[in-house]
Amino acid sequence: MKNRFFYSAVFLSFILCITSGCNKAKLPGIEFSSLNHDFGDIEQGARVEYAFEFTNTGTDMLKIIEVKSTCGCTIPGDYSKEVAAGKTGRIPVVFDSKGFKGEQEKVIRVTTNIPNAEPYDLTLKARILIYIVIDPTYIFLGNTVLDGPPIKGRTVLRNYSDIPLEIKAATLTGKGSKINFEPLKEGFEYIIWITESGPFTMGQVKEMLTLTIIMKEERVYNIPYIYNGTPEVQILPEVMTVFPEQKNNFTKIFSVISNTDILIEILNPKIYGKSMSFIINEFKPKKGFEIKIFFDKEFVFPENDTYYFSFDLKAGSKITSHKIPIQRVET
Repeated sequence: MKNRFFYSAVFLSFILCITSGCNKAKLPGIEFSSLNHDFGDIEQGARVEYAFEFTNTGTDMLKIIEVKSTCGCTIPGDYSKEVAAGKTGRIPVVFDSKGFKGEQEKVIRVTTNIPNAEPYDLTLKARILIYIVIDPTYIFLGNTVLDGPPIKGRTVLRNYSDIPLEIKAATLTGKGSKINFEPLKEGFEYIIWITESGPFTMGQVKEMLTLTIIMKEERVYNIPYIYNGTPEVQILPEVMTVFPEQKNNFTKIFSVISNTDILIEILNPKIYGKSMSFIINEFKPKKGFEIKIFFDKEFVFPENDTYYFSFDLKAGSKITSHKIPIQRVET
């Protein structure tokens, strides 16, 4: 009888333990107030913030192991890394809309210490509106020569908001640069003209217009303006190179070209070196010449001498002397 009573008591204790959870493991849990947030309409370039809030619905310490953005434009802030049972935490994020337009959806992935739980995806949405448009985004002034006439280019500034803009300031980096605003609709649309005067720099030149406008708040835009400076007369290449592996009886070519209305002539052409000859072809009357240098089978580079082609160039009424080195290039 006593044994029967003992076993009944053990069985009853087992049932009570199950129903009361005496051996229930302590585990963390998580519940977000929302897994999604919609910023609505925001202007391109704006940085907007939001904080996802969550509660530890478990019985043990909740740890946020990692908060990872799937886009560099979405930046997690200093989030709650440990949250006790029943307490709440926050995951603040910043969305940078620079360079985006239209409907956008970005994901923040949250990894926790909850056993066997998949990462949680938090979603940010926004509709990016562009109020200020500069088209084209840079101004091309054209091609010019050293002492050429002034060159001019334009772009258009458009304001698609309901608030008229005010042009506060415009600074130019070019020494000979001037700017003019032609209003098409005051406060909303302007043609921006830039004029550059010489003497010009040779090669591709990039200057910068920094434009400050006011539309609610102050805004700054950097607009490049570009031109190509070309010499009046070009000699290409300026150095003739020959590689050791080139075989005998080969030909090298260079050109003399007028990039303006100036007429040119090649005078007194001479070649200095053995086993070489040349011919001059006028492919554009008084404006373009092609000089072919022929290297015959006996050609070798000297040890202590330099080969070159020389000529006088008449450009308009001006005569200049030129020497094109012929150099060996070691590989």
